[in-house]
Amino acid sequence: MCFSVALTRETIENDPRFHHLLDELYQNPGFKISGFSFPGLPVLRESLDGRGEILSWGLIPSWVTDPDKAKKIRSGTLNARSETLKEKPSFRDSWPQKRCILPVEGFYEPHVEGKQKTTWYIRSRRKKLLYLGCIWQENRHLPENWPPVSFSILTTASTDLLSEVHNEKLRMPVMLSAEGAAQWLEKGTPDLKEKRWHLNQEELEAWECLPGGREKAEAPEEWKQGKLF
Repeated sequence: MCFSVALTRETIENDPRFHHLLDELYQNPGFKISGFSFPGLPVLRESLDGRGEILSWGLIPSWVTDPDKAKKIRSGTLNARSETLKEKPSFRDSWPQKRCILPVEGFYEPHVEGKQKTTWYIRSRRKKLLYLGCIWQENRHLPENWPPVSFSILTTASTDLLSEVHNEKLRMPVMLSAEGAAQWLEKGTPDLKEKRWHLNQEELEAWECLPGGREKAEAPEEWKQGKLF
């Protein structure tokens, strides 16, 4: 599961794929972005090196015509289980043709020890962008103030580092390998049971967030006691 991600203004400024989106994206810079605010985020739909587009997080199926129905549905479509995409009415019209990629600096997951629940931040050891596999959908039936295109992050069973971090529900976002990201937007149906699609988690590190919701792009010294790997 993945309900919060990190993507800072600095990264957008340094990435030519997203320069044209900067004013729209980051009038109020922040580091932790909650999916439950249904933000517009820079997504790649054409190619890994193509120009990004702003899509709304929380997929709204094409058949939804009522705004109240849309509000209810998108709260439950921030994530989409990759194992059941063809079975769910909200997702089956998007998979596999309408795939996209969400680049992020990192993402957040809960960790449980006994009765205590903490939040952990996962990022690349080399501070590279992580590419999350997603699906998108277009809806032109809702009022003009609704986003016309929206997306959902695919999830799969957690393994390795992520199974230690998100140890309660054992889910994680689909993190694409370099090979997987390069091929994700091509035609065909990816078999996500194949390891080649997935990022090797030895490339990741996890930090425990400080109480009170303090998160920074650079993990402060105090986090080091909570570092898993």
